[in-house]
Amino acid sequence: MNRLLALFRDAFKHPKVVFIEPTEDTLYQLARTVVLGGICTVCDTALMYLISTKLHWHVTICFALGYLLGTVINYTLGIMYIFKQENNISRGLDFTIFCGIAAVGMGINSFIGWLLVDVWSLMPEIPAKLVATAIAFAWTFGARKWGLYRKRK
Repeated sequence: MNRLLALFRDAFKHPKVVFIEPTEDTLYQLARTVVLGGICTVCDTALMYLISTKLHWHVTICFALGYLLGTVINYTLGIMYIFKQENNISRGLDFTIFCGIAAVGMGINSFIGWLLVDVWSLMPEIPAKLVATAIAFAWTFGARKWGLYRKRK
């Protein structure tokens, strides 16, 4: 709990340290991922909403297209501010693995959205999108932190 409070204090006192400077600190990387994820979620959800309400496409396709937009933004900004590429592989292979992780996340996202909206009729698209995104977030952060960008010995 003290580390979390220190993170919030540092975010206001030293935002450059928390959000810009290179770090291996998992809590700082998580904070950066939450901020970046928020930006990507806004873009993702806005595209999903526009396609579903204006073009009347099926919710699963809308979830997937929004997620793809969020993935491109997330990769581009994520390699600059969260996980520096230290995995000793080419940028192309790095992006391919990143997209594989994102594809699993997209599957989780779309499946949860489909369950919540179409199968169980528990909620409308936007709340369902937020729930699905939170679950997919847990997968993608873990897979990137402890899989793709872990320190190799």
